[in-house]
Amino acid sequence: MIPLDKLCITVSGTTSEEIWRELRSSVGGTMVDTPDGVDLMNQEIADYNTWVAENGVVPFDKWLKWLFRVGTVRYGNLPANKTHEGKVGHSYAPCPYSTQSDDGRTRLMLKLAPTDPLPAKADHTDSGVIYYLSTTSRGTKWGHGCTFIGCPYSILNDGQRYIHI
Repeated sequence: MIPLDKLCITVSGTTSEEIWRELRSSVGGTMVDTPDGVDLMNQEIADYNTWVAENGVVPFDKWLKWLFRVGTVRYGNLPANKTHEGKVGHSYAPCPYSTQSDDGRTRLMLKLAPTDPLPAKADHTDSGVIYYLSTTSRGTKWGHGCTFIGCPYSILNDGQRYIHI
C-alpha cells in the first residue's frame, strides 16, 4: 500500500473548494463542474468538517487523499475488512456501465458525444456489495477494470470485462 503522503498529487489550492477540485480532477470519478460534482464536493467538505469537529485538525488535502485511497471518512482508521463492508474496487471509480456512474462520467469514459445514445446500464450491486473499477492490467497496459460479474459490457463482449486504459 502506498503511504498517503506519497501519493503523486501536488495541490496548489488554498481553499477547500480549490483543493477538492484539484484532487478530484486528478483521480477522476466525477465531473467536478456538474451539479452532481458540486453536491459531492459539498458533501465531502461537510464530512471533513464533521470529522475535524470531532477529532481535531488535519489538512483537508490529506483527509481527502485518505478518503480516495481507503474509502472511509474516518481519517486514520482503517475499516476492519473493506471487501466485506459493502464495496469491491475503488469507491471513486464506478464502471461507466453501472447505474452508480453519472451520465457525464459515462460519456467521458466511453468518449461519447453529447448526442450519442448512452449504453444500457446495470446496478453493480450484489448482496449489498457495490462493485467498482479496480486497478488491473491488460498485457503491458494498466488501467481500471470492472469487478462486477453481471456488467452489461461483459455480456455484450463475450465475457470480456470492461477495462479503461
